[in-house]
Amino acid sequence: MLLKYLLSATIVLLLCYGVVTDIRTRTVSNRVTLSIALLSLPLIYYNSANINNQTYLIGLAFTGMYFINTIGAADLKVLLPITFSITYLFSFLIFFSFIGLVYCWLSEKPNKIPAFVPITIAYVVVMFFV
Repeated sequence: MLLKYLLSATIVLLLCYGVVTDIRTRTVSNRVTLSIALLSLPLIYYNSANINNQTYLIGLAFTGMYFINTIGAADLKVLLPITFSITYLFSFLIFFSFIGLVYCWLSEKPNKIPAFVPITIAYVVVMFFV
């Protein structure tokens, strides 16, 4: 259990770094996304009992969102491992959708906002407070 929280805290730090670089430069390093994916692997193993067909469909939906230019490649590379590693997936999706909606609503250019902000906030809320 302690390992789960240490890995999650490290992922949160990397997500926060991704948020800062995404806001500043509109790019996220592949090293950050690869590190998040690798740190998510033990969490995926820990969460393997909760992975079902719906999880795969949600991952496929995120991939479809990339192909219709709704999310960027870095967002997709982070969302897929998070989708499989999080225990309360639907809570994450609800928080991610709500925070993304509010974030778009408050933004001056809703089609040009970095999605790392709602991803990070939803991950923190679900991993540590749900």
